[in-house]
Amino acid sequence: MRELAVDEFDLDDLRRRAKSTSLEYDDEVEGQLLGVQNRPWFLVLYCIGMAVINGSTVAGAYFFLIVAGDSVTPRCYAFHDHADSFIPDDPDSETWSEWLCNISTFCFWTYPVIGPLVVIFVFWKNLLDARLYYECLMNRILLDFRAYSYVFSPTFWFLVLYGLTALFSLVYIKSASASGEKTYKDLIYGLLAYFTPVGVFLFVLFSEWTVDWNVVSLHRYCHGDKKKAAELLSKGSFVTEDEFVRAFEAATDLLKRVAEEQNLPVIELTTPEMFRLVLDAYEKGAVPPSPWCSCMKIFNSYWVNRVMFCRHLQDDRSRSFRSWSWLYTLFIVVASLVFVWTMVHTAQDLMLFQRAIPGRIYLGPSPIDIVSNRRAFDESPFHSFSNIWRRN
Repeated sequence: MRELAVDEFDLDDLRRRAKSTSLEYDDEVEGQLLGVQNRPWFLVLYCIGMAVINGSTVAGAYFFLIVAGDSVTPRCYAFHDHADSFIPDDPDSETWSEWLCNISTFCFWTYPVIGPLVVIFVFWKNLLDARLYYECLMNRILLDFRAYSYVFSPTFWFLVLYGLTALFSLVYIKSASASGEKTYKDLIYGLLAYFTPVGVFLFVLFSEWTVDWNVVSLHRYCHGDKKKAAELLSKGSFVTEDEFVRAFEAATDLLKRVAEEQNLPVIELTTPEMFRLVLDAYEKGAVPPSPWCSCMKIFNSYWVNRVMFCRHLQDDRSRSFRSWSWLYTLFIVVASLVFVWTMVHTAQDLMLFQRAIPGRIYLGPSPIDIVSNRRAFDESPFHSFSNIWRRN
């Protein structure tokens, strides 16, 4: 394995070979093989729709907490030892139980809020993965994404850790909530309204995490034009995810060095030319230069994002995809604002319930205002408790 040399790059030859080995990009050919699956508008709208549907599956757990949260939320302040400071000096102090109770209860309440936001980013990943898969396929690269990719994702382990912390609140629900007198059987049945949508959400999320579930099936791919589909598959190169990443980074490093040598701002390539260059780098076993610090890889963006938004990739196909992707970016921004809004109000409700603040700070309409109404909220245990706290 080696780096690609600048004198190996021949733009005219690259263009000639790219034209001879890739399919002609017209609507008829692509439509016969892929239908609308690789149309930017379809990919974006499909992923937005799927994100909304999958994210809404966990909403039932949050609505359950709004309606019946006062009966299952542990009263963590019952563990507080008033002789202690904010951070107890005694390792055997009951205040440590209050800390654990508050942390686990916060996770219990906010897990259904964090879940939909994670779904939105997972489908952004799937949008990029699907687009890359189809572009590779149309350029004779059979890209094999890593199986069970969620196991290698920090987001997955964050969800697992967050969920386990939320489950720990069950200890305090039994010992310090209004439902403490119930038997374990009755308590579990009562909490099914929370755990059922959460369980369905997790099952669907991890099923959708890998793009293999979201790309066109083989029989549908071959149905439109069997001859052209068979030709493309027979002459394609099987490339794993890790191999593609190495080849792409080696190719972009070569383009950067060529541009510097020729005093050009950037070497612009079409989609077939870019993928032909990546395939050349793969066939030559090229590797990118090692970073000066291996930890710098942590700060790199998702590798498919770097491919699809590569500055060297400049043609109508790539520009069309980037334009439509702004719609999903707007969707992420709106969802993030809703997430912050919900988290702030949920945190305030919990702090009121746990006697951490003396009264409600008006932060605008809350999720409770939307789901129910102001009068119902005024009569809720959270609001009633804040009034009692102020009077005392």
